[in-house]
Amino acid sequence: MWLGQPRAKCTQFREDGHHFTTRDGRILDCNDAFVRTLGYDSKEELLTRQSADLYARPADRGQLLAALDQNRGMTNVRVQLKRKDGSELTGVVNVGVIAGDEEGEMQLLGTVVPES
Repeated sequence: MWLGQPRAKCTQFREDGHHFTTRDGRILDCNDAFVRTLGYDSKEELLTRQSADLYARPADRGQLLAALDQNRGMTNVRVQLKRKDGSELTGVVNVGVIAGDEEGEMQLLGTVVPES
């Protein structure tokens, strides 16, 4: 059930920042907590960004993808993220590879919780 409808389920969570992306970096969906955590004004605005834009060091995303190629999922990874205003935050990230779209494109479902 969960993996069959990731986008619909993604927006139901209230506290953790959930996001749904493609391997090439397109952000397909996210919930309001993800938008707030990263300081964007709206979901629509955030969806115009690329995933790499949200990393303080965009190369970190490449390292994360390389690890996902091996493991298909990662938990409790600390990543330096970048808010809209350019400030940084440490996020605890959980991410997994899910079934792709009709073209077989790899897609990722992740959560981000700001480290306190």
